[in-house]
Amino acid sequence: MSGATNTIWKERSLRTFLLAALASNIGNWVQIFSEQWLVFLLAGPLAARWAGRLGFASGLAVLIFTPLGGSLADRLDRRKALASAQLFLMLLAIALCVLAALHQLTLPRLLFFAMASGLGAAVSMPMGQSLVGDLVPPEKIPAAFGLMSAQFNLSRIIGPALAALLFPIVGIAGNFGLNALSFVGLVVVCLRLRLRQAHPSAPAGGSYSQSFRAFRADPQLSALLVMAAIWGFFAWGYFPLLPVFGARSLGLAERGVAGLLSCFGLGAVLGSLVVARDVSGHDRFPRILLAFGGFGAGLGLLGGLPHRDVAFVAMFIMGACQATGLSLMSGTIQRKIPPGLRGRANALYLTAVIGITPFGTLLAGEAAQRLGARGPQLVILADGLILLASALWLALAIRRSQRRLGPVG
Repeated sequence: MSGATNTIWKERSLRTFLLAALASNIGNWVQIFSEQWLVFLLAGPLAARWAGRLGFASGLAVLIFTPLGGSLADRLDRRKALASAQLFLMLLAIALCVLAALHQLTLPRLLFFAMASGLGAAVSMPMGQSLVGDLVPPEKIPAAFGLMSAQFNLSRIIGPALAALLFPIVGIAGNFGLNALSFVGLVVVCLRLRLRQAHPSAPAGGSYSQSFRAFRADPQLSALLVMAAIWGFFAWGYFPLLPVFGARSLGLAERGVAGLLSCFGLGAVLGSLVVARDVSGHDRFPRILLAFGGFGAGLGLLGGLPHRDVAFVAMFIMGACQATGLSLMSGTIQRKIPPGLRGRANALYLTAVIGITPFGTLLAGEAAQRLGARGPQLVILADGLILLASALWLALAIRRSQRRLGPVG
């Protein structure tokens, strides 16, 4: 670790929170991968369509309930609220474990649990992001978000690989049970955290209009919100299609598909650590835009050249670009938004970057199904080209209005 990363890692409350979150996120990725592979096994020739529906069900709940999570994050004790949301997710994982053990999991039931899990995630995400800002001094927030992104993406490496390894030993039910256990540490840590600074409550009559005004008042924040929305619609369509694409176009079994996700996670960890080392006051917007275009290029490479070796390289590039871009976006928003509005501002950002996702994944699944055997590959290629073109368009637009836009900082 660099000196800057070491300094932020010495923040005890942040370190404890991130380690507990790492364990929980590993369990979460075990469950996500298990659900996706189960859909692939159960749906047969309709796997692409049901994969899109699974992503839609989860993302729809995020879209609907993230604003609620953001509002609660500004009004409640974030530690207790986050612990409650994690308990809810643990109960869902236990229910999945029981149903899987009884061989009672069907595709419609998987969609129901995906939507319920999306509800828990919608409340947890603004809580967790806002809580990080309470654990460190303001000047350390960008580095803290780099480490937060690194732990999340480290879990993306470990979780799918662990799920694939455990399939022959404990089965789907055991994987769901492992996820249930992973929540315990985070619940305990949340209830015992000591905040560096207590967040000021939002005014009783406050609404999201305050956060909207904060975004509109800063042209750079407005541009980031637009970029997040484009990312949210087109960047995630590949994810639920990955098992189908990996099996049909690359000839991979579950461990090979898990390897693709782990390679993505490896790139994302490295990208996150680069962000965590950055303590300069330089303009971050060009790097955000470069990461945006780099992700599109990697996605286009994944779909355009369907070869195993190329796929692993493309996933690594995508992981590095996603972690860099989203970490810089999150850190910039955290720094510029007043503490009392962080929960709602994070909810707006998360609604753009994740909440719009269900419509993108549903469209991707339906298009891939209609396009036949090569459908997933063609959809992945198209999404990558759209993202790359959007990055070039934004670069030209920002260059034309450079005098009007201030530094991202």
